[in-house]
Amino acid sequence: MSVSLSLAKISGFLFLASYCFHYSFLSPRRSFPPCPSAIWWIAGYVAAYTVKGFYISEDLSQPFIARFLTLIQSVGLSWLACSLLGEEKVKRRFLLTYSAASVILSCAILLNLPGFSQVNETYSGERVTAVNQDPNTLAATISLGVLINIAMALSSTGGLSQKIMFLALAVPPLAVVVDTGSRGGMAALMLGLFVYLCPNGRRRKTVQRLIVTALFAGGMAYAISSNSVTLSRWTSTLEEGSLAGREKIYPVAVEMLLQRPLFGWGPIEMFYELGL
Repeated sequence: MSVSLSLAKISGFLFLASYCFHYSFLSPRRSFPPCPSAIWWIAGYVAAYTVKGFYISEDLSQPFIARFLTLIQSVGLSWLACSLLGEEKVKRRFLLTYSAASVILSCAILLNLPGFSQVNETYSGERVTAVNQDPNTLAATISLGVLINIAMALSSTGGLSQKIMFLALAVPPLAVVVDTGSRGGMAALMLGLFVYLCPNGRRRKTVQRLIVTALFAGGMAYAISSNSVTLSRWTSTLEEGSLAGREKIYPVAVEMLLQRPLFGWGPIEMFYELGL
């Protein structure tokens, strides 16, 4: 909402404008879709956030307003996404687009292309990132690309070559997730892989899912063991319990929750209290 513009903001505004132009109150045949019940829960959270905002100090008002505007945008975009992704054709094209974007970005990072591949210096060594993103955020974003490609391979109605193509496209994002050194991103991706082991009633599909899950889980384990920075981060976690400060943050956060279990510390102020 600032004066500066970015590619993400311009894309977002164009998307919102085109959606409102198509689904308009002025059109009797294309009115806005009804708001899903899940969105009302998000709106309820925003309402509670707003009420607590009246009790924060004045010097925290600006970050509160910035966060409030972000939440309002989240409600609107979630509403639009629910209606659009309800259409099978749109949903598949969206997944293919996300898959292509994650693969292109991952290949650019692995090839060290200028403007994409970056290095984040940490206490444990150099962690890979890109486009000025935090390594943990990048790992979470790219992990979805891995899972989408695997899902496309398992659910594809095409031949064997198409399935192999989607599985191959999942390899570059997987390598980037490991190179970021994000333990949370890798753990989340591993949990996502295990979802494919859930039974679906067809023995042949279950065997395919088991083989694919084993291959990618084993591939991730091998990639971790081959990356000295990522391996050292996992070693410090498993042997020393080190979580880059989170082992101190989480217990204090629980104490704050017990101190004010009903109304909480309020938006923005909670971060300052946690910092103290």
